[in-house]
Amino acid sequence: MNNTSVEFSDNFPLKVCVDFNVSPMSWLILQTIKDKDYVVDEIIRKNTNTEEMARLVGDLYGYGRPFHFYGDYAGTFRSTKSRSTDYDIIRAVLPESEFSLKPNPSVVDRINAVNSRLKNTNGEQRLFVNTKKCPELVKDLEQVIWKEGKREIDKVIWIEHTAQML
Repeated sequence: MNNTSVEFSDNFPLKVCVDFNVSPMSWLILQTIKDKDYVVDEIIRKNTNTEEMARLVGDLYGYGRPFHFYGDYAGTFRSTKSRSTDYDIIRAVLPESEFSLKPNPSVVDRINAVNSRLKNTNGEQRLFVNTKKCPELVKDLEQVIWKEGKREIDKVIWIEHTAQML
């Protein structure tokens, strides 16, 4: 079991895994404690934007503190609709933030990264989820399946951007 009752603590740095879908936009809040990762919260909003989500993170966890963001590499791109990237917007709202941005690995590699954190071949578990605070992540982890005869998953909400943090 990877269930935990661990909740946010001011004693440990905050990691934020982001997915920039518009509806819903979903962000995970993690903390690393003794080399183990704990997902302590999920923030899901429909019809929102990056600035609103960043402000919500600041409201919930405090402005002026360092956040370490991981996530959707597409957030590094500008579009014809904006001169700023999603990460520029986050930086403007939460200026103490750091970012780990790299191109997305293949879906198979992302699945393997998450699975190895949940339980590796030595039986070690290094990823735990607060099931009361993160019901959508739990549902996704329980329901994700491979497409019939293919090496791609049938349902993608959290597992892909959780892997960005690993």
